[in-house]
Parts: sequence; structure tokens; C-alpha cells
Amino acid sequence: MKKRLLSLALALALCLTFLPAAAFAAEPAYLALGDSITTGYAPGGTVERPFANQVAGESYALTNLASDGETTASLLAKVTDRDSAIAQAVPGAALITLTIGGNDLMGALYQYLADAYNGQNGTELTAGEVQDSLLGTAGAPVAQMTMLLFLTGQLEAFVQTGMTETLGQFTGNLTRILQALRGANPTARIVLTNQYHPYGILAASPAFAALADRFDEGVKALNAAIAGAVTAAGVENVVVADVYTPFAQAVAQGQNPCNASATGLTDINPDFHPNQLGHDLIARAVLAALGETPDDGQPPEAGDLPFVDVAQGDWYYEAVAYVYEKDLMSGTDETHFTPDGTASRAMVATILWRMAGEPAAGENPFPDVPENTWYTDAVSWAAGVGIVTGYSDTKFGPDDPVTREQFAAMLYRYAQSQGEGFTGNWSFPLDFPDAADVSAYAYEALCWMTMKNVIQGMEDGNLHPQGTANRAQLATMLMRFCQAL
Repeated sequence: MKKRLLSLALALALCLTFLPAAAFAAEPAYLALGDSITTGYAPGGTVERPFANQVAGESYALTNLASDGETTASLLAKVTDRDSAIAQAVPGAALITLTIGGNDLMGALYQYLADAYNGQNGTELTAGEVQDSLLGTAGAPVAQMTMLLFLTGQLEAFVQTGMTETLGQFTGNLTRILQALRGANPTARIVLTNQYHPYGILAASPAFAALADRFDEGVKALNAAIAGAVTAAGVENVVVADVYTPFAQAVAQGQNPCNASATGLTDINPDFHPNQLGHDLIARAVLAALGETPDDGQPPEAGDLPFVDVAQGDWYYEAVAYVYEKDLMSGTDETHFTPDGTASRAMVATILWRMAGEPAAGENPFPDVPENTWYTDAVSWAAGVGIVTGYSDTKFGPDDPVTREQFAAMLYRYAQSQGEGFTGNWSFPLDFPDAADVSAYAYEALCWMTMKNVIQGMEDGNLHPQGTANRAQLATMLMRFCQAL
């Protein structure tokens, strides 16, 4: 028996010697460097799927050594310090990604504003206090709106002349970083992202359009400096992943890939970090630069949809692809989505039920909702948890077309069940010519939905709260809603 076991062991060992070395190879190492974009920063934590994790997927073993607030100066010091964790990780990496530059630019802007403000007002503000004031941080020395107005008046001069010295230092630092990375690792693929415009969504606001345009000029200058540093470094196998363009395209389609937002002059969020949509776009850009295909839960590419009535190029294509891939909406049959078809109240209840994970349904309270239909459990559950209400205690109207304000109210109640929505004393101007047409029950919901850019005005500038939504519009609002949560 022992001889038989020994023979089997020897045979197995012999077989293993003929396997290729790749069969035993570990996942190639991926080193993610840079600032809070790479850390996945989000207010209060991190985004659910940071871009670096998406890039790593199941193909790379990720080591994330990015740091919030990283600048080219601080990163250069780490890369050239042989005892630092980064310097020790670089030689073994097969892939290195780098997001850098935003803090260089913003730090210079805060200092420029501090100097200008102090010169005009005889104060002694620091750059950090200017940042706190712009963010509206409690205890900041200057009111947020006051500092924003001051920024508006100073930004053009900063872009034209005030950032010149900073860009020169940035270019020199980044050049040396790339050379140091390549010197420590001659073969790693290095992907450097350019910068996105964090305030693109504000261009649609008359109050902030000029500010958004000036920022765009600054970002373009920074991206030119990034390209210049890559050229000056003179090292091979370094590519720049373009994230500026997909962010701009998302904004043009009514989506916001960043946390920044402003509604009127009372609700301003100047946070410039990317949200989950932004991280998905960055991951796609990096993987495209590597010649790889992303697996990030985003809409499938053209040709993956089974619907003959939804073509790439249609304004609703991305939204239909999103809700179909997320299993929130299906077709009206195997080959048709019917984008112009009516969206019913039962349909919305079913979508929200699916979003919640199809929980167990309670008692059906509505006689006009038959038992054992495709929407019975959904309506019963949604009514039981207060997400939908009927016209009365006995009438739900499952086949009735859902109005825009009904849809907003249902979505808002679902958002509240997830811990979202207004809290405390809130004030929000519903700035549409037909705002008076909004029913009282839906007013708060539409305020929050328009603030989050889930629901927008129609082409005539009106909200049309009593109007109905077709399936394409429903898909679009659902995609924005999911990305806003």
C-alpha cells in the first residue's frame, strides 16, 4: 500500500513539472498611487466601488498606497525615499496608476485667494481657512456665499497668471516622479489620468456658469501640463487615460459624475470629488488605456441589448441599458422595450420592489389589485412600507399612467427608507414657472429630486408635475436616481 501511494506521489510530481510556470503564478501586482481620487474618498467614507478596485478586478492584486491630499511634491518625496512603502512596492508592480494634480491646483488657488482677500480686507486668513469658508464648514471665518462671490471675482486672474508658477512646479515634479518610477521598475505599465472638470454640472446654473467656465480653463491648463510632463519625462510605456472627456459627456447628458452641486444660492456643495458614476467613468478610461474591457456594472455596449427599438445614439440608450442590466426594467416583449410606451403605477411599484431585493409582501389592501398578477406582491409590499399610496384606501389604480409628481413621491419615499432625503429645517426653491401646479404631497419630493438632478424641467422650462412619463423617461430618471443614492 505504501509503495502504491509513493508511486502515485511521484507520478503527480512528474506531471506537475510539465505544467507551465503561469499555472502557479500569482496575480500580477497593481500599485495604485495618487490622491483622494484613488483612495475612493467620499464625504463620510468611500464610494462603494472605487475605480482602482474596478481596474484590479480579478486580474490584479491591488496595493493602494494613495493618500488624501497628495500633491506632486509629497509624492515625489515618497517615490525617491528608498525606505518608503511606495518606493519598496514600485519594483514588483506590473501596473501602476496615478491620479495627481488636483491638490496642487486647488492648494495654489486657496493660497491665491487668501493673499488677495487679506490684501483687500486687512485680515490674516490662511489657505486652509479659505478652503473651509468655500466648503461652508462650521466655524469658518468667512460665510460661504461671501467667499464664493470673492472667488468668482478672482478666478479669471488666477487662471491667466496666478497658476503659472504652480504649473511649472507641477510639471517638474511629475516629470521626476515618472522618471523615478521607471528607474525603479523598467517594465511596469504606467497609466496617468488627466483631470476632469469637477464643476461641469454648474455650467447650467446662471449663477455659477461663469465660475464653471473659468474652472474649465484651469483644468485644461493642468491637463496640458500633465501631457507636457509625460513628454519631458522621456520614458516608455506611460499612457494618459482621458477622464476629462467622459466626464464632460456625462454632464452633457444631464448626469453629474461629481459630488459638486448647487441649487439656487441656498444649497451649495463645492466638493470636487467624483461620485460613483465618476469612479465608473475613470475605471473605464483606465482600462481603455490598457486595452482591457471594464466589468463595473455599467450599461452594456451597443449590440448587447435585445431590443430592436432601442439603438445606440438614442438619447435614452444608456438609461435603458442601465435599467435592463440592473434588472430594474425588462422589455414589453423579448425584442421590444417600447420607449414611448406608457409607464404605469404598477410598473413603478414593481421597479422599487426589485430595487429593494423583492422582499416578502404583506397583505394586499387594494381591491383593484388582483391576486397573483405580476405586480401584486410589489404593490402589496410598497403599500405596506408606505412607499406607495392609493387614491383612497380601496383604490390604487395599477394601470393608470404614473404622473411625474407621483413618480417623484414614490422614489422619494424609497430614498427616505434608505436614509436619504431632507432632514431638519430645510429650504429649497422649486424654481420652475409651473411650480404652483405641484401637489402638496409631492412638493418636498420634487424639491429633493430636482436638487439631485433626478428629475429635470422639460424643453419648455416647465416641470409638468401632472404630466405622464413614458418608459424611456422612466428609465432615465431611474438611472439618475440610482446614481444619486
